[in-house]
Amino acid sequence: MRAYLQELAPHPTDRRKQGLALRRKFPPLSDEELERYENGEPDIAPSVNHFRYDLSRPPKEPFNLDAREVFIQGFLAKLRGGAWSQNPIPGSQRTEEFVAKAFDGHINHLRREWKRAGKAQSPEETKEKQRREAMNSRRSTVRIC
Repeated sequence: MRAYLQELAPHPTDRRKQGLALRRKFPPLSDEELERYENGEPDIAPSVNHFRYDLSRPPKEPFNLDAREVFIQGFLAKLRGGAWSQNPIPGSQRTEEFVAKAFDGHINHLRREWKRAGKAQSPEETKEKQRREAMNSRRSTVRIC
């Protein structure tokens, strides 16, 4: 499932670059696009072939709810079609509930990165963030026997 999610939003190793890439790949819906969507124009609605999620809007917005459903159904359809048969996904992870929970978690992460990239950081904030990330990195790699 991670591979399918990353097809939608691949992330570089640099978090700042990741956020900027997300801002380019997932620009917010314009007022005009939102109006067209609300009027039921099919060309703006999310689909498997034209997936779009508005990271600037809450997940409960109708457009994002539709995108979520498109993702869940598209992912399950790919599974039924034999995708990832080389590296099978366990049956317990092939349910709508599990896929929805994984999608929601990933979208929350993407929204945080998208928002973070939109904030201008002072040199002090950047230095503090790098210091925290270095500490976290050391914590995850240093083992006390």
